[in-house]
Amino acid sequence: GEGFVSYRLQVGAGLNPLSWQQIGEDQSEPVEEGILGVWDTTGLEGLYALRLVVQRENQAIETVVTQITIDNTPPQVTIPYPVDGQIFSLAEQAEITLQADVQDGIGVRQVVWIVDSEEISDRSQPPYTLSWPLKIGEHTFEVKAYDVAGHVTYSEPTKITVEP
Repeated sequence: GEGFVSYRLQVGAGLNPLSWQQIGEDQSEPVEEGILGVWDTTGLEGLYALRLVVQRENQAIETVVTQITIDNTPPQVTIPYPVDGQIFSLAEQAEITLQADVQDGIGVRQVVWIVDSEEISDRSQPPYTLSWPLKIGEHTFEVKAYDVAGHVTYSEPTKITVEP
């Protein structure tokens, strides 16, 4: 804008930070539709405030603050049922309900059930269960979970056997 002298980027932890850290150096070149700075968020997690401070020729200072949620942790995924190595009898039951336990600090976007290397179903809301008709033979189940930040995690494979 008019009368621009310099800007700086700052970051603070939480909704209303008690302290601010500067990102990079003060910049005296105006930026139009470009990158203002680069912030390495490695190892960070949670809510942060990002502040842009602009100094004008008349010594006026303008600030703008925006909230950012950082999610560097992928979801955790397990299959509590069926249990690995479990044996089922088709004569005793026709189907089972597969269960996935999916945890993420920020939010789960999608959970995909994989049976015998084929994606067969997906869910975007809990419970992350699936009724599956038993078929004679050995079968492998996996769950692929995506969090809202785009991280992907696979469960350990669970293998079962279905006997006649």
